[in-house]
Amino acid sequence: MIDSDYEKFKENLYNKIGLDLNQYKERQVKRRITQFMTKHGVSRFSDFYIVLSKDKAVLKRFRDYLTINTSEFFRDIKMYNNLRDNILPNLSKKNGSLKIWSAGCSIGAEPYSLAILLHEAKARSFRIDATDFDENILQTAEAGRYKANVLKNISENLKSKYFEAEGEEYRIKKRIKENIHFKQHNLLSDPYPQGYNLILCRNVFIYFTPETQNALLHKFSKSLKQGGYFILGTSEFVTQTEDFGFRKKAFSIYEKV
Repeated sequence: MIDSDYEKFKENLYNKIGLDLNQYKERQVKRRITQFMTKHGVSRFSDFYIVLSKDKAVLKRFRDYLTINTSEFFRDIKMYNNLRDNILPNLSKKNGSLKIWSAGCSIGAEPYSLAILLHEAKARSFRIDATDFDENILQTAEAGRYKANVLKNISENLKSKYFEAEGEEYRIKKRIKENIHFKQHNLLSDPYPQGYNLILCRNVFIYFTPETQNALLHKFSKSLKQGGYFILGTSEFVTQTEDFGFRKKAFSIYEKV
């Protein structure tokens, strides 16, 4: 049976902030929304939309909550080690300048981690495009200020080289920011930029329906240069890799062939 209250809520939310919940796995996203509604003392989706329409602060918290804006530097050490030891050196040999896309960059920990790796490798030239749907979280990313727990995977040596302590927070140094360009981007509706050597879209696919995942994979494949790499989260994977022109290179890492 169709939940008309929820269907109308999805339509209203899309018209208001451009987020198409029809592309997400319904059980997961509906459970998350219901949990948020319960905390705000609302049981009907129609009543909840009224709350969102009247209170911008609640709308902001809901948008942040729904788009899963949590991260940390060098999240999944094994993947970053593979990047450092294999992928980035291989790409650097073939290309004079590297073009990288961090899609769904959240608070900015991923693109900054990539920039630190490239600085450590003394990369000659690179550009990192860091995008997210949530404009509010992009402001946090651009500010580059983090609590100590977000930096738990960073050695004291790297911390002193690339961060400045400010009270209980750490601020990323300007030279790390210079090659990173933050921009709002909706993976579900906006055109995809082209010509990348490396694309990371980690811990985003798990929330989308299989049909949406396949559509996004085709778009990401077109955005990659031949010989480029596409990286998903550790709980995500590509089936039928040949359909997208990919070859699996390591766990959650695919090469465009």
